[in-house]
Amino acid sequence: MKDMKQFLPLAGLAAAATLVFAASHEPVNPAFLQVKTVYILPMGSGLDQFLASRLTQRGVFEIVTDPKKADAIFTDRLGESFEHRMNELYPAPKPPEPPAAEEDKGNEEGKSKSGKSSAADKAEAERLGRDSSAPHTLTFGRNRGTLFLVDRQSRSVVWSLYARPKDTSPATLDRTADKIARRLQLDRNPQLKAEMQAKSSNP
Repeated sequence: MKDMKQFLPLAGLAAAATLVFAASHEPVNPAFLQVKTVYILPMGSGLDQFLASRLTQRGVFEIVTDPKKADAIFTDRLGESFEHRMNELYPAPKPPEPPAAEEDKGNEEGKSKSGKSSAADKAEAERLGRDSSAPHTLTFGRNRGTLFLVDRQSRSVVWSLYARPKDTSPATLDRTADKIARRLQLDRNPQLKAEMQAKSSNP
């Protein structure tokens, strides 16, 4: 019985060590490790400003102010409005316009019949096209607490974390931003993450 009592604590330590080892070897999205430069979209309560500061201090990413230089986008919401914002930041190349050799003759005839030029019709069509492409609803509102790192090219979420501030005071926002930056730093360095988890399991 005495041997059994001595065995139980050892078994508990072994189980804890197994959990720490498993947690430190969680699979990481390869695209996440390739991210070097990040553009941060505006976030609720101005968290983006604190996050930019903390990420820079810890050297996790290079924060860029030009979205065209970014490998990934940091956002606190997804959905239709986010897709619309991405289309604004990274518009698709315009298709080549068809030759207008035969169009000129038809344009003159159209003017005499309707009193409207084809240029005006084209401008109206473009306006309607822009209106139809605008989002009708906004989803995943801000202040929900979940952050997403989205790959610019694939538009896939390569990393996410729930870290909702308890309040909107500058001190709380700064602590939350540091928590996010620290977690990113650990996830990008599996060896450091394993060392930190080993220390926490052996006080």
